[in-house]
Amino acid sequence: AEGSASAIMILINHASFAYHKKTPIFLKDINLRIDQGEKVGVLGESGAGKSTLGSIILGQHIPTKGNIIIQSKKVLPIFQHAIESFDRQYTIQHSLEEPLNFYRHLKSNDIQETVLKYLNKFNLSSHLLKKYPSEVSGGQLQRFNIIRSLMAQPDILVCDEITSNLDVFAEQNVINILKEEEEVKSKTIIVISHDLSVLQRLTQRMIVLKNGKIVDDFVNKDLFSNQRHPYTKLLIQTFE
Repeated sequence: AEGSASAIMILINHASFAYHKKTPIFLKDINLRIDQGEKVGVLGESGAGKSTLGSIILGQHIPTKGNIIIQSKKVLPIFQHAIESFDRQYTIQHSLEEPLNFYRHLKSNDIQETVLKYLNKFNLSSHLLKKYPSEVSGGQLQRFNIIRSLMAQPDILVCDEITSNLDVFAEQNVINILKEEEEVKSKTIIVISHDLSVLQRLTQRMIVLKNGKIVDDFVNKDLFSNQRHPYTKLLIQTFE
């Protein structure tokens, strides 16, 4: 979204964060504006501060300095380890119906219809609903994980390494859903990943973090521009 007409969704001003006073600072002087509907990738090596930035956007942590303004209460995560996102004692069906009860207060036949509609889109069979999280494959569970977040109709989705445990086929399936799904197109999405190819497919803009600082911020078509930060160029080389 270009021009001043686009609505600001997330505004971070000079935000720093440390987990407690004795630890080194994880995020240093972050300044970032993300507009409504933007799809933004966060790239960097392990320990660069990517997940910490995600947790600040999710409201799980509050900056120790600076501030963050988010124009929506409906910010939801999709986490990397789907198995940890589901209660093992409940069937998939129970876990999927929960957000529809909690966020949308739907009637039971509307709930069923909504769940089946999503299963269809995500190439998932309805017989899987009776199963428990440990009884379906990792790729299937990650798709259920995404469905559950989408059904709550968030304005902002924070996706943290959501394809890292998937095989190539399941990964592509998840990427296609997040790219093609009509209702996802209007959402603001932050995709945290150390995998450049995933970010190239899912986002239009990338932020590069190194040691808790933003060292680069560009639209994806400028990925190979000479203007890129040396660290970004290094990351690109490791993927070529």
